[in-house]
Amino acid sequence: AIDVKKKIQNTKKIFDVILCGRFVKEKLFEFSIDVLKKVNKSKKITLKVVGYGPLKNKIIHKLEKSKINYIYRGPVQPKNILKEFQNSKIFLFPTLYDSWGIVANEACVSKTIVITCKNAGCADELIINNYNGYVLKLDTDVWAKKLINILNDKKKLAQFSKNSFKIVRSFNSKNSSKKILKAIGSIQ
Repeated sequence: AIDVKKKIQNTKKIFDVILCGRFVKEKLFEFSIDVLKKVNKSKKITLKVVGYGPLKNKIIHKLEKSKINYIYRGPVQPKNILKEFQNSKIFLFPTLYDSWGIVANEACVSKTIVITCKNAGCADELIINNYNGYVLKLDTDVWAKKLINILNDKKKLAQFSKNSFKIVRSFNSKNSSKKILKAIGSIQ
C-alpha cells in the first residue's frame, strides 16, 4: 500500500493551478481559461491541464492564444490522478452541474485547494467557503480576484491546503455508510 500522506507531504507545489476533467461544455473549461487570462495579466501563473474530450482542440487553441504558461498532460488513468494534483496549489472546478465532483475529493487528498461554485454537489459539504477553498458565483472577475488573493497569501494557502486534507478524511465509504443508515433509520 502507498503511504499517501507521506508521499503528498513530500511533494512540492510547482503549478499554481490545475484544470482537470472531461473537455465538455458542462465543465466550463473556457470559463476557467477566461479567469486565468485575467489573473495572468497581473500575476504570471503556471498551469497544468489534465483531461480529454470533444472540446480538446478548442480548449488547447484558447490556451495557446491566452499566453498562459501551461503544460497539457492529456488523459490520465484514475490510479495516477493524485500524482497530477499533488504538485498543484489550486484546482479550478466550475461546472454547470455536477452531482458531487469526485475530482474535488482527489484534489483535497492531495492538499490542493478547490475553487468551485454552488452547481457542484461538493460545495458547502467538502469544499467549505473560506475554510479549505472557495464556493463562488460564476463570475470571472470574482474568481480571478480570489485566485490572485490566495496565490499572494502563502499563509492562507498553507492553511487551506491543510484544511482540505483534514476535511476529506471524513468523506470515506465507512462514514458514508453510517450516514445512509442513519438517514434510513430516521424515516421509520
